[in-house]
Amino acid sequence: MHNDAQMKAAAGKVSIRNRVLSTDLVDWKSLQFIQDDEFKTMSVEAEQRLKNSVLANQFIEPLCVWRDPSDSVLYCLDGRHRVKILEQLQAEGHGVPKKIPANFIECATKAEAAKLVLVYSSLYAQTTQHGFVTFADHYRLNREELSMFVDIPGINMLDPELPPIPDDLTAGLKDKPASLKITFETADELERCKPEIENLLKVMAPGYLISLSAGEL
Repeated sequence: MHNDAQMKAAAGKVSIRNRVLSTDLVDWKSLQFIQDDEFKTMSVEAEQRLKNSVLANQFIEPLCVWRDPSDSVLYCLDGRHRVKILEQLQAEGHGVPKKIPANFIECATKAEAAKLVLVYSSLYAQTTQHGFVTFADHYRLNREELSMFVDIPGINMLDPELPPIPDDLTAGLKDKPASLKITFETADELERCKPEIENLLKVMAPGYLISLSAGEL
């Protein structure tokens, strides 16, 4: 006989529930791991970036753990490499707290916990080069400094140029007006550049339209 949850699932509707039981401090040296060393690899460069990140930003994200009810062993589901870095930092003489925060996750079995190891390892959204450059420049982040401790797949931290827009994205826009946005630090900068820009546009793009507002062209 189906229970309410099964009946709702069969009908295509489920009730989302919280499986984070609590957040507490754990002795990170006592943690066990479901995955082995071959599950993930980390390059020497990436490992150094992670170490640099912990040194620069401290410990800023709780681990995810599950306590096996059969023997009370505490397994780490997400954070194996951070634990490894803590071991290295402590061996190098850095001050590392004995306990760090962890989210205790509800799992019925070890197999269910193993499934969550894969879920935590999943990368659902991908950062684009354009998005990264725009974000970093908007907040005036030092990308050379970021390259020391940030590691985002497919992103060149030091690339100053935005990638060209793929042809397939502009295929339907070829017969429509194009626009260029330039952001200035101050209104004075805009005023100084305005004559040069207008002269250039008169020669290169006759029939142009220009709109100015608060440092925006």
